Amino acid sequence: PLDENIPTKRYPILTFKMKHPLSGSLQVHPKYTTAGLAVLTNGDLVLFALPETAWWVQNHHNDEKTFVKIATVQKGVSTASFSNSGDRLYFTTKDRPKLVAMDISETMHSFTSMDNK
Repeated sequence: PLDENIPTKRYPILTFKMKHPLSGSLQVHPKYTTAGLAVLTNGDLVLFALPETAWWVQNHHNDEKTFVKIATVQKGVSTASFSNSGDRLYFTTKDRPKLVAMDISETMHSFTSMDNK
């Protein structure tokens, strides 16, 4: 049971659906905190981004839908991670196992710009 003497606080929660379930890797981008990556069960490595306004409390009191960008950047991936700066993606492939590094600095900048839906 909850102790009524301890103050509680509600936090906003955002949910959105992917085409396939998550398989393991999920990470928020170190620089763009409203963007991240996920590896799906079909092996797709996807980037996602949503506007910063999605976290604003007033948006949770109406029925407006938040636009979420989702893009597949690689297929056949088993796990993935951002570099510390967020300029690179590191991932391993499923079929012929190897570690791959991909520069995504320009991609992330344009992808996280919510002006160009």
